[in-house]
Amino acid sequence: MRSMSTRLLLTLGLAAIGAATAHADIIPVFQSVSPSGSNFAWTYTADLTNDARLENGNFFTIYDFTGLVGGAAGVTHSNPNWTVQVNNTGMTPPTVIASDDATIPNLTFVWNGTTLNGPANLGTFTAISNSNAQKLDDFTSRTIKNVGAAAGTPIDNIGKDAIPTPGTASAIPLPGAVAMFPLGVLAAGLVSRRFRR
Repeated sequence: MRSMSTRLLLTLGLAAIGAATAHADIIPVFQSVSPSGSNFAWTYTADLTNDARLENGNFFTIYDFTGLVGGAAGVTHSNPNWTVQVNNTGMTPPTVIASDDATIPNLTFVWNGTTLNGPANLGTFTAISNSNAQKLDDFTSRTIKNVGAAAGTPIDNIGKDAIPTPGTASAIPLPGAVAMFPLGVLAAGLVSRRFRR
């Protein structure tokens, strides 16, 4: 039983390390949540990796953004080449399966500019929610492969990021703390096993 638990913890830890180094194309990253009147502004940044490019119609989606205030009007972005769509399902690339609650709006940012080669900073994205409590949920994206034999073909991506969930939080963990959680679980499990011996 102990060896099975250890293997599970090692698998989780290696998956977390692999996720940090694995290929991805658009990577939205939660930055902060701050008061905005009686609501809360959730701010993200996004980057395009060096092996991808953006073409007109490429996009990324943050799923199940609870408590969105003002619909699409409550969402802003720093780069005028993006437009925002708010839908309860999708937009999802065809080769990935995202966890998507059809009763909660998704935020999709669609590129309407000229072709942009990575690496590139894609700007800041802010949405207003009536909640400052957070959980992790899916994001997806679609871009175009920029290098190698598969250059010119679509790249679909899926990952996790912080989103609002119902409730009020007394403190919001730093993005790095959320990302390091699986590694902390791994370390605690290994230390625990060592001391049981």
